[in-house]
Amino acid sequence: MTRIVLRKQVGLSSLLLLTACCAVWYHAWRTSGQVNELAQRLTVSKMLSGELVVQDREHLSIIKQEEHTMDDHVWQVYVPTDRWKLLLATTDISKGGRLPAAPEPVVEAEAHLSPGRHTIELDTYKQGDEWVVEVKVDLEQVIRVKRPKSWNSARGSTGGGAFERQADFAADEQAVLFERVFFEAATAPGPMKPNPEGNGVKLWIAPQ
Repeated sequence: MTRIVLRKQVGLSSLLLLTACCAVWYHAWRTSGQVNELAQRLTVSKMLSGELVVQDREHLSIIKQEEHTMDDHVWQVYVPTDRWKLLLATTDISKGGRLPAAPEPVVEAEAHLSPGRHTIELDTYKQGDEWVVEVKVDLEQVIRVKRPKSWNSARGSTGGGAFERQADFAADEQAVLFERVFFEAATAPGPMKPNPEGNGVKLWIAPQ
């Protein structure tokens, strides 16, 4: 009996189709890698440019904006829940050489922060014989405190704004946006010293 063996043969069209599929897959794989790399670079660029990038919606996120004037203080903030508030103090601030064990300053004013993205602005200016500390959230004034002329000697200060780069905070952490202590009025020649009463400005965000 004669045995007939049939062998499968691969045609030219099948080889061309297989080659085309491999080429398409390889191109898609390379493109996917390039897209991921560009996305990572874009995220880093946004952070360096001062744009807030929300990476974890359960964390408070903050980044300071570029200063356009000498005393320009603006932050972009992402607030994860409705349990956060904005706090302001103008005395007994511990920055600038005061005792490390100094107590937390007395909160003079506060404002609730709703969940989502916000722009927070801080401004301190003189109005007549008084100093005014003003805080805005999304261009709306939420805090305004007046202090007497003696509160600020206008001889300089130590400290300032934070978060030149983005920082994230867990639900039980507080974040100090700004902390400054004014120098005391000069009574004799010598180096300038922080105000003994801790006069200045502290603005921070804390959970309720």
